Amino acid sequence: MAERTPAETLVAAVAKLRETAAGATRGPWVSYGTPGRSEDGHAHTITRPYCNKGMYDPDAECEPDCGTTVLTTGAEGCEDDNLATGDALWICLVHPGLADPLAAWLEPWTGIAFDEDAALPVDLQHALAVARAIVGPDDVATAIRAAVDGLDNQQLADLMEGR
Repeated sequence: MAERTPAETLVAAVAKLRETAAGATRGPWVSYGTPGRSEDGHAHTITRPYCNKGMYDPDAECEPDCGTTVLTTGAEGCEDDNLATGDALWICLVHPGLADPLAAWLEPWTGIAFDEDAALPVDLQHALAVARAIVGPDDVATAIRAAVDGLDNQQLADLMEGR
């Protein structure tokens, strides 16, 4: 497969940001120790923030998906299910609410013709670096998608556990 041009990389990053965020639980997200499993500091639950209505503020308006669990780690007896606190905090920081601002920042560069071998404005260099990090190597992403396409949840779990 031919390597993407810089313009194609920017377009792919914008699309990937928006498509991936659209399929995720919207942010912001918060992280806390998974109840009953966080004694070693490696079991985390990541959720949408909980609504305070009735608990602290009887007039609070709750969002429809408040408290929705995004990720729970720290399954008993499963060292591979642990998540470092820094990783949990990073996941919360880059929740889907970041996708639209990032896409909006990258998108204006998609319509500009430029020669990557020439001197590029610093802003464009940064935009390309971010886009490349988002898109990743095309051949790897394509291979992963092809490998898991059509698998149900049990098949995915078996694959991840090497069964």
